[in-house]
Amino acid sequence: MSKRCSGLMRTLRRAASRCAAACVVVFAAVLTACGEIRGRVRDSVRSVARGTVRRGTVRCGTARCGTVRRCVRAVGMWLDGSAGGGNAKTDRPTVVRSQSGQAVGGQPADIDRIASRMAPPALVYLRRRLCVALAALALVSLVVLPLASGGGDGGERDIGDTGSTSVASQGGLRRSAVPAPSLTAARDLSADAQAALDPIFGDADYAVAVVDLSDGGDIVRIDADRVYSSASTYKLFVAYSMMTAVESGEMTWDSPLNGMSLKACLTTMIVDSDNDCPKAWLMRDNERGYATVTAQARSLGATGTTLHYLDVRTTASDLALILTKLHQGTIGTSADRAMVIDLMKRQVYRSGIPAGVASVCGGDCTVADKVGFRDEYLHDAGIVTTPDGSYAFAIMTSGSSWAAIAKASAALYRLVS
Repeated sequence: MSKRCSGLMRTLRRAASRCAAACVVVFAAVLTACGEIRGRVRDSVRSVARGTVRRGTVRCGTARCGTVRRCVRAVGMWLDGSAGGGNAKTDRPTVVRSQSGQAVGGQPADIDRIASRMAPPALVYLRRRLCVALAALALVSLVVLPLASGGGDGGERDIGDTGSTSVASQGGLRRSAVPAPSLTAARDLSADAQAALDPIFGDADYAVAVVDLSDGGDIVRIDADRVYSSASTYKLFVAYSMMTAVESGEMTWDSPLNGMSLKACLTTMIVDSDNDCPKAWLMRDNERGYATVTAQARSLGATGTTLHYLDVRTTASDLALILTKLHQGTIGTSADRAMVIDLMKRQVYRSGIPAGVASVCGGDCTVADKVGFRDEYLHDAGIVTTPDGSYAFAIMTSGSSWAAIAKASAALYRLVS
C-alpha cells in the first residue's frame, strides 16, 4: 500500500509541475500575442501616414486593403473604435503629401496621434477581457481536460517488433485496483491475483486476463479492458484473418505472399515474429487489410483491438478472447487451428509465460503463446495446458521485464490450478 501511495504522490507532483509550466507558457504566449498585434497595427498606421509604404495594395494585419487611403481609413477607424460606424466621406482621413513626403494639406496629417491613441478605454478593456478569456480557454484545453480524463498510454508508432527483449524502461501508467464486475463471486480470483502480482511488477503497469477454457469463463481480470500498444501480439488477429481467407476459398495456403507461400508466411510470422509477412498481408488492396483485420477482430467481440498503419492496439481481454476461440474451435477449420497452435508452441521467445509455467509445472504442462515486445511494452498471451485443465493467459505490461512476466505466470498457475 505504501509503495502504491508513494507512486501516486510522484505522479501528482509531476502533474502539478507540468500544470505550472503550462500556465506560464500559455499566459505568456496569449498576452504577448495581444500586445504584439496592437503594436504592429500602430506601426503600420504610422508607416502609411509617413509615406514609407508604397502606394497600391498593402496589408493591414491579415486583411487586404485596396489603396493607401483605404488602409489608413480602415485601420484608423478600428483604432478609434468606430469601424462600421460613421460616414465614409466625412470620416476618411485624407493625407496629401509633397514629393519630399511631408504633409502639405488635407484632413489630419498627424496619424501618429491616432496610432498612439489606439482604442477608447472601454474598447481596450473589452479586448483585454477577450485575451484573458482566450487564455483561460487554452488552459482548460491543455491542462484541465487531460488531467480529468486520466491521460492515456503512449501508443504505438509502427506495427513491428523493433524493440529488445531486455528489461524495458519504467512506464508512467497506473492500473485500476478494481476488477471488472463481470465475474461471479465464486470464480473471481482477481483480488487474490492482484495481491500476488503487485509485488512482482512493482511500479510497472500491467493488465491480466485469465480464462478457463473448459467453459470460457473469466477467472482473473485486472485492467483487462485497458488498451495497450499491441506490439506483435496483433499477429494473432492476422493469423485469424489468413485462416478466414483460406476457409472462404479466397486463398489457399499455397497462395503467394511476400515472395513465399501463405503457409510459409504464417510460419515465420508466428515462430520468429517476422514483420514482413504480416505487413504484406495488411498492405493488400491499398492498405485495406488494416480495416479488414480490424473488422474481423470486432466480429469476434474484440472491441478494444484496432489496426492502423501507425496505430495498432489491443487489450488483455481481446487476446484472451481470440485464444479462447482458437482453443474451443469456433474459428477456422480444425486442421488450421491445430496448425496455428502448433506454431505457437514452437515460437522462439519463451522467457515469459512458458518459463514461468515450466518453473512450477515442469514437463507436465505445455504453452502455446505469442509474444510482443516494443519499446517499454512487453506482452505474452498463450494457451496453458495443465493436468487439471487448460487456460488462456494474457499478460500485457509497460515498463516491466520478461523475468517479472515469468514470475507472474507462475503465480497465476498456482492460483488457478
